[in-house]
Amino acid sequence: MPNDEIWSHLFTGIGGRRRFTQDSPVLPDVWAHFLDPTRGVADLLLTPWRSTTPSELVAAAQEVYPEPAPIGPERRGARHVGPIGYFVSNETFVAVRMAFEDVATFVVPFSGWWQQRIARHIDTIARLDRAAQRSADRKALLRSLAEPGSRHVSPLPPQVGWWIRVLGTVSSVSAGAPGVPSPEVQLRCAATLSLNGQRVGADRHPPLLFSVALDRSADASVVDSRRTLKADAATRVFEVDCSSITWAVVDSGIDFTHPAFADRGTQPAGPSPLPRTKKTARASAATKQAAARRARRASRVRAVFDFTRLRRLLELTSSPHEADQDRVAREFHLNAQDGRQLVLSIRQGRQTDWELLAGALRPANARAYVSSLNPHGTHVAGILGGDPPERDVQTALLATSGERAAVGAGICTDIQLYDLRALDAEGRGTEFDIIAALQFVRHLNTHSKKPVVHGVNLSFSIPHDVSLFASGRTPICVECDRLVSSGIVVVTAAGNLGVDRSSPSIQITGGAAYRNISITDPGNTQSVITVGSTHRKRPHEYGVSYFSSRGPTGDGRRKPDVVAPGEKIVSCVPHGAYDTMEGTSQAAPHVSGAAAMLMARHEELIGQPERIKQILCETATDLGRERDFQGHGLVDVLRAIQSV
Repeated sequence: MPNDEIWSHLFTGIGGRRRFTQDSPVLPDVWAHFLDPTRGVADLLLTPWRSTTPSELVAAAQEVYPEPAPIGPERRGARHVGPIGYFVSNETFVAVRMAFEDVATFVVPFSGWWQQRIARHIDTIARLDRAAQRSADRKALLRSLAEPGSRHVSPLPPQVGWWIRVLGTVSSVSAGAPGVPSPEVQLRCAATLSLNGQRVGADRHPPLLFSVALDRSADASVVDSRRTLKADAATRVFEVDCSSITWAVVDSGIDFTHPAFADRGTQPAGPSPLPRTKKTARASAATKQAAARRARRASRVRAVFDFTRLRRLLELTSSPHEADQDRVAREFHLNAQDGRQLVLSIRQGRQTDWELLAGALRPANARAYVSSLNPHGTHVAGILGGDPPERDVQTALLATSGERAAVGAGICTDIQLYDLRALDAEGRGTEFDIIAALQFVRHLNTHSKKPVVHGVNLSFSIPHDVSLFASGRTPICVECDRLVSSGIVVVTAAGNLGVDRSSPSIQITGGAAYRNISITDPGNTQSVITVGSTHRKRPHEYGVSYFSSRGPTGDGRRKPDVVAPGEKIVSCVPHGAYDTMEGTSQAAPHVSGAAAMLMARHEELIGQPERIKQILCETATDLGRERDFQGHGLVDVLRAIQSV
């Protein structure tokens, strides 16, 4: 965050009062990013104007933006850093990596705000910049820039004066200048950037852009815990069979070779998670069918898609350079025809074609895929649906501590899983990639006679700044609402921001500051099931975990919805191992499992996520804690199934 002097200069309203909202399409987090000279370019998420499609915005922006530099070969093992100036889109948003001057010149002029409020005053801004020092209008404008919030008469409307301050200040500070620049510098920078924006001719189009925000980063936030939810009792009493239920785990990836995900039943399955190889490509049809049957029996992870590579795929296909386009087929292991078809589809501005993209997002090599995984996704999937072999149930060596511990089964030991990888090897992902994964789930169900995916588990958190978006209305939250509206259960972690040792608070215990109103996205979404954490074995005694984010939401809605075990949970990690992790990330898959069992027992609830949420909340066990801490209480699977 920039220093108070600069921030006050930008957001001071009439009478010197601080403004808490703004009218421009560029959200304050973007200004804050560029006001830090060490950050440079920014990854941005553009929201199209009302009925405008993302592909229309991309086409218009590419028309005026200078030809970007070639992308070049992929850096294996390195975190993907997008090239500058490549506009790529999913079904609802456009992502691009840009410097501040390019945002002001090539992006903002597409907005309705710029065309309605700023465009007609650009010539006046340029004239006042060139005017003589003694010009009365120039002096009046400089006076109003020097004293924001004052009642000095200005030759330009207040909104235009504010835009001059923003352009001049951000341009100067991002270049390394200390403090607020002089009014003369602000005017000169604003005149230059505004004229550049005018020259690109974006206002020849109707408004195409609604808002510009940062592409936010998401972070990955069983033996006794299954009994705590009474999942073991529900399985015995009702003989619940979850083999017909499929859950998507949007996370860092699942090691589908782990023995805990072995398919010990006879349930027919969908596409094999195992990648294509040259050997299987040359095999006969009969051999390939036999191999596919073996693969389906081998793992309950039915499909693997790597959305952390989506951004690069879209960048390569939209590149004007032939060398980049040729890399599409090679890097994503497509045949030449599919590669050309994908390039053609993107360059013609068609809406997102998931049928083409899906083949490219499957991993090329099982060994490389597994070795690059962060253990978080495998651990989460193990809580939801792990079924360890008998030898591991007795005792297993924990990967981190080297200690031996008993390993329990997951909530649904026969559930089918989809591995949608949206977090990288460091456990971090972008909002754009995660939204794309959720849109892909909708695509799968829309293009099938019956649901392919019944629910989605989101065990990660994105901190929400209430000054940027209304609570529950951020891009990721809106996409979650769409998913629930399509009939899919969405379970999210509440977040691990319940305590903050770095800053003082009124509520202090033992030197640690407790936080209220700390629910993170996508847990702020009204329609999802937001899960806090409690003790794995003694929830009535220990209550809500100290780290578990607490409600209400920023706009006063009650969250979390329920709590589940999230402390010291033993589950699967890659390479056939087990380990202990904790957090609301571990609590969420317990509730995903509860929802899956409810649907498996009562099939009429499939496609009714709101009803499932209602049942789980109404049948939860009250732990005697504050509503904003525990939600409705501890999920009780047995009582939930009995209540229907």
